[in-house]
Order: sequence, then structure tokens, then C-alpha cells
Amino acid sequence: MKPEEQDKKLDKLISASIEQPELDFDFERWKEEYTDVIEAYEKQTAEKPQTRSVFRLIRGGGLLRFAAAAIIVIGVFLAAQYMTEGLTTIAWADVAERFRSIPFFNATIYIKEDVTSEPKQVELWMSRDGKTRLRTGTQVIFGRQGKVIKAFDIKNKSQVDADEHADFLLQKLGSAKEFSLDSVIKVVFRGKMEDVTPLINPDAVISEDMVVFDIQSTVSPEWLRIWALRESRLPVRIKVWDPRSGDGTDVVFSYSTAQADEFFDPNVFETLLFSRRASSRVNLAYAYLKDPGGRQITPEDMFAESGFHMPEIAQAGITPQGAVWVIAEKGQNRSPEGRSFYGFAEITDDLGREYVRVYSSHETMSDQSKDVFVPLGYPFDTNVPGKITLSCKMDEYNARERDPLIGTIELNEWEQGKMWPEGTIDSSAHGLATTLAWRHANAERYEQAERILAAITGEPKAASAALERERIRLRILVKQKKYEEAVTLGAGLMPAMEENYRRWKGHAPQASDFTDYVLALACTKRVGEAEKVWSRLKTIEPEIPDRLNERARRRIAENTTQGFEYAARLIVGQLSYEARLTVEQINEILDIDIKNNEAFRHYTYWDWNPAYDKPEFKNWQHRLSELAEYYKAHPLPEKMEILKRDKDLEFAARFTRMPGIDTHFAEPLRRKFREYAYFYRYPESAGRLRMEDGLAEMELQHDLIYRVGTEQPEKIAFTLDYFGMEVVEVNEPREVWIAKYDGRKLKDYKDVKATGKATAMSSGGFDLEYLFRSLMDQQNRDLKARGPVIIDETGVREKVSLECPSFEGPEGLETARKWFGEEIGITFEEQTRTITTYVIRKKQ
Repeated sequence: MKPEEQDKKLDKLISASIEQPELDFDFERWKEEYTDVIEAYEKQTAEKPQTRSVFRLIRGGGLLRFAAAAIIVIGVFLAAQYMTEGLTTIAWADVAERFRSIPFFNATIYIKEDVTSEPKQVELWMSRDGKTRLRTGTQVIFGRQGKVIKAFDIKNKSQVDADEHADFLLQKLGSAKEFSLDSVIKVVFRGKMEDVTPLINPDAVISEDMVVFDIQSTVSPEWLRIWALRESRLPVRIKVWDPRSGDGTDVVFSYSTAQADEFFDPNVFETLLFSRRASSRVNLAYAYLKDPGGRQITPEDMFAESGFHMPEIAQAGITPQGAVWVIAEKGQNRSPEGRSFYGFAEITDDLGREYVRVYSSHETMSDQSKDVFVPLGYPFDTNVPGKITLSCKMDEYNARERDPLIGTIELNEWEQGKMWPEGTIDSSAHGLATTLAWRHANAERYEQAERILAAITGEPKAASAALERERIRLRILVKQKKYEEAVTLGAGLMPAMEENYRRWKGHAPQASDFTDYVLALACTKRVGEAEKVWSRLKTIEPEIPDRLNERARRRIAENTTQGFEYAARLIVGQLSYEARLTVEQINEILDIDIKNNEAFRHYTYWDWNPAYDKPEFKNWQHRLSELAEYYKAHPLPEKMEILKRDKDLEFAARFTRMPGIDTHFAEPLRRKFREYAYFYRYPESAGRLRMEDGLAEMELQHDLIYRVGTEQPEKIAFTLDYFGMEVVEVNEPREVWIAKYDGRKLKDYKDVKATGKATAMSSGGFDLEYLFRSLMDQQNRDLKARGPVIIDETGVREKVSLECPSFEGPEGLETARKWFGEEIGITFEEQTRTITTYVIRKKQ
């Protein structure tokens, strides 16, 4: 009987059974009528004992006396029948073809070298067009068509050579002519697989919705197994095993829609890696990876919606000297960028005193934070407040573009006149005072620092406290640029400092303790002595207790080496700009190679900048040489002249001095004329400059040659005249905003940030003059003088913000009103006044 006839007769059976009442169902007649159907199905399932038993029941009729029961059993049988048939008909070609059709897959690969080794993990993301990305250890690697494009180390934040396993993996994936599962199998079989078709292994199947294929190597005992889903025909796992050594590879697959282009873009990743917001390794490892189900993958995802909380105070007190200490549970918070911050960042009291946090620690296991704050007058100011307010807030960096304050807690009760519980805070009254003295010195509060230092007695050779006292004094002398006095003090301290460096203190020694003395030597042109100090420091063997094992000793050695690099990074900028040393001289002192060391790639120097190797800088250097050659045959101008260039090249001006010419400088006039004329009579002209149509967009391809000492206004006036332009002052009615201040208490400027995009940020803060000028500049980008002119009647002269917002576009004025009003208490009164506008036009 043909299958279609079987199915048709079976449909008739089911329909008839449903129509008949249970008691009227004639089982014997039913069995006789449909014996041929049963026999046909039974023949097809002769090798399936479970279905044979079903038909044995049907034939006997002992258990099936009701139509409904017969239908259920037949239904169960048919489901099993078709499912089993489906499994047996899946071929390897079906799985391979299905895999070839997917747009993107992710594979997590575990490689084990022998039976006892820890597996190495490699995460692979690949799209059908050959774009790949891998993560292994601290490396993130980008590839295309089997070749490594770029590899980065997210721990050291540097570009590196790709891991050998990852490089091999990419090569094998790229060797295939097309996106295929066979190429993946060759990778996990480490290139040792022959052209063998995987065969179904029925004994390895434990579930009817899974099919298993095996490959046995023909040259070794190694074997490979692939698990695939029956319905989707997609592989979900691959395992390679070598019974000789127990080494193997496991691959787990997952599938989704393709990731965005930026996920596979090494340049986008590089920008993120070297940006200031790249601190979390999790954020970097999985940067731009999106979960298809909308789940969170990184801390940045996790904290996209707040997720912050307030620490819970467990104990608090004020010491006899006036230090406020706080121990809190649930002390850890994390920013969306993955950076953690702990406990409380600031406190205030009802006496209006300014406090400094001088101690902070956090226990990860218990999530307990411990903070100590002291008033600036510590340890001499022992006034007792009636109320203390503690603030949990993000630090300045974490708080970019968001409110840094998480919340506040007010304290009215604490343990007055008591030290913290023993074993909780690793400091002392003296330690807190010394820490505050360092803060005073670095903040140039020298008198307050000296008041604390004067209370410390003893000689540097005999007492560590006295040595630290003199080190703080050395820092003060260096910051005051009293370099000769600093050299004298530093030379006297060296024996005690070297002995302190050698002495075991529970951690690796700190080379940064010597940077002030080395800087003082460099600033007094004692470069050779500075080099000897640093070289001698590297020869000192720190004392390490015998009880420490080899692993601990290696860690101390590594930390010591890192300490020298850290110290070098602290002072390379000062050695360059304050001591005016060349990069080569700095290299000699610190025994480093600045130009080829990734640790110094973000620093600039008075005589060298990593950007100087870019084509635009080299173009300008070549142009300066051309100008020098030109003036060998032509006289230099008395004051100024402009020369037109033959070539339109991109320039970046590093130096303005032409080789062999000391009396004149050269300055490139490039891009659009607006970028040069914009600064006519600036900053007075902010918001008041207008240019005739067509002038602002005029392209410049010239060089301005001028005598040393020529001021910027003279250069701009000369340039305007050269190009046949003039400036006319027009008195005309203009919209004016009168800025007024409502008298509220100003916020700490560090807490005032842009609510959206920031155009500038300064750690020293911005005043209203800068902010108002920026508003007028941004509203006059088109140089039509159509925006408002701001007149400042606030009387506020101090710094008011850390950032300057974007005020561009039609919505910029509303942004300005809202931001100035909410953040600083500034309102604007609109008026119309006669204002002078500077109009740049072609000469009449």
C-alpha cells in the first residue's frame, strides 16, 4: 500500500471513530477493516521495538476497547514514527547547507593542551561576509577573510601582535572558499582533519530532537563529534578528543541576527580603547556587542538605567583630633562605564567647614567601605559640629554628562571623641595629618602644610615620620620652583630615602618617592646627576622577608618594575616643559624609549609629539624648507608678505621658524577664510562679526611671512587688505540679552556640567565671560550676526562650571536659558539696543 493511501485510510478511520459513541464501537470490525494499514505501518517499523509493541496491543485488542483510546495511541505512534524517521533522514549535507545559510554566528572555544591543563578560551564572532572578531585572554582581535587586521590588549591598552591560537584560527577560517561549517571543523581539529564526511552515530543520541555525527581520524586516534538540532539542522556543539593525552577542544555555538558594523570595526574599537572612558575590561572585551534578546552584557548595559544605591552606615564617629570616620555596608556602586566607586565622597557640617577625604578603603567580600574626613584645620580645629551630611557621589570623571550626586545622609548622632574600632581603618592620627599635609602642599596651601609639619619631631635618618616631613618640604620647594634649595635638601635626604626604599614595608618600594629630587636636578641642568640617581635607585635590592614564597617574590619584582614606569609617567611632562629637556635627554635619565613605548603614547613634549610623524606635519616641515630656499634668492619682507602655494596640501604647523632664518616666521593660511577672519578684534567682536556672502567660504592656499614680534591683530588686518577686503563698523539695532544673577548660592563649579553635549571641559573651571562668549560664537557660526549679543550685569566673576554646553542651532538659545537658569541662577532680559557690528566686505 502506498503511503498516501495509508494516510487517506487512516484519516477515514479517525473520522469514523469520532462519529461513533464509545459503547457502539465495534473493535473487531475496525481491526479487520484496517489490518492492511496496520500491517503496512508495522512493516515500515520492523526495526523499532517500541512501535511493534503498540501494534501488538492494537492487534490483540485487549487494551483498546474505545475509539478515543485507539486514536490517542495511533497519534502517539505516528508522532514517534515521523520524528524518528526525521532523525534518520538528516544527512551531514543538510547540516552543512543550513550552516552556510546563516548570516552570523558566535562560537565559544575551549582548548585544553593535556588532561591536567586549564582550558584556554577563545570567543569568536563571524559574519557570512568574512568579518571576524575574537577575544582570548586580554586580547581583542579583528580579522577579515582569514587575515588579522588589528589586535589590541585591553589590559595594557595597546595595539599588539595577535595571539598565535587566534591567528591560526583566522587563517584556517579564511582558507575556505566560502563561509562553511567544514572550515570551522578544520579549525577545531587544528588543521589535521582529512576530507572525511561525518557519519551519524545513533548510539550517541540521548534525545530525539538531536542528531549526532562523528568523524574518526584516519591517521591518529583523535575523533570529533558534532551535535546538531533535528528541526533547525544547526550545529550546537563540536568536541575534539585525543585519547592519548586527554587534550581536546570544545566549541559551543549560538546564532542571532548579525551584529552592527561597528562591532567588527577595529578603528571604532581603537578609538574607544584609547579614550578616557575605557576603564572596564568587560566593556572593552564586549564593546558594541548586542544581545539579540535584549539582555545586558556589560556594566555599561547594566547601569544604563541608574542602578545606584546609598551605602548603609554601620558605625560613625569623630576622633579626639576632629577626624570624622564612617564604616558603611553595601559600599560599592558602579557607573555605566563599569568603574566602581565606594562609600561616601564628601561631607559637610553645620559649622560650614571644608573637609578633605584622607582615607578610603573597601572590602570586596563584605562590600564594606571605610572613609575618614578631616577639616582643613585638622588636627588643630577640634570644634564639634551638631550635624554632619554625608554625600555619595561619583567622582569627576565618572560623573560626565550626568548628575554626580547619588544621595545624602544626615547624621546627628555618632561616637564622639573615639577612634574607630581596632582592625577596621589602617591609619592613625599622625597618618591622617601627614596625608592632609601632602594635600595642602599639592594644593599650594603651603602655610597650612607647614603648620602640620612643624609639629612632627625627629631626624629623617631615625624616624620615618620625620623623613616624610622633609619629603613634603621638598615637594613644596619644587612646586615653588626653588630648585637650588630643593637640590640641597634632596641631597641631604638621599641616604635616608635610599634606606627607606630598601626597608621592607609590606609592599614593593616606590620609585616615585624620588621624582621631586630628580626633577630639581634636571631643572638646575644637573642632567648627569639625575641620571646617576635613577640608575643607582634601580640597583638597590629591596629587603624581602624569607617567609615569602617564590610567587610573592615575583609579584614584588613585577610591582617594583611597574613602580619605575609609573614614576617615569609622573615626571616626563615636567622634565620636558619645566626642565626643558629633550626627549633624548629624558630617555637617558629614566632609561626609557619614549617614542617606542606605548606607556608614553598619550604624552606630548616641547620638542616632540607622536602626531609629528603624521603626513600633515611632515608637509609643513617640507614647506618651511622650501620657503627658506626661496628667501635665499629673495629679500625678506620688512614687516609681512603673503605667498601663494602651488600645491594644496594638508598642513599642521609644528614650528613656524624657517631653517636658517631667525628674524621671520611663516604661518600657513589654509582651509576657509572664515577660520582666519573670525578672530578680527576678538573677543570684543564675539557675536558682532558679519561677512558679505561668498567671503567666508573662500578657500586659502597661502603662507603668511612676518617679522618676529608682529601681533595677531596686525596679521589679520594685513591679510584682509591683501585679499582686497575692508572692515566697516555699522551701528545698528540688535537683539541684546541682559544677563542677571538671582543671588542664590553658587554650586561648586566642579558639579556644574553640560546637560547634553559638552563643547569644552576645564579642570580649572569656566567663568561667565567664557560661557557667554561661547554662546555668542556658537550662535554666529554663519557669520551673519543674527544671534543675540550678551551684556553681563551679573557681577559674578568666579568660576561657575566644569564644562561648557553646546549652544548651537535654533534650539541652542532655549538650551542656554534653561541651563544658565537651573545651574547658575542666571536669567536673560531681552532688549533691542544700538550695537556696533563689524562688517567684513570687499573694498568699495
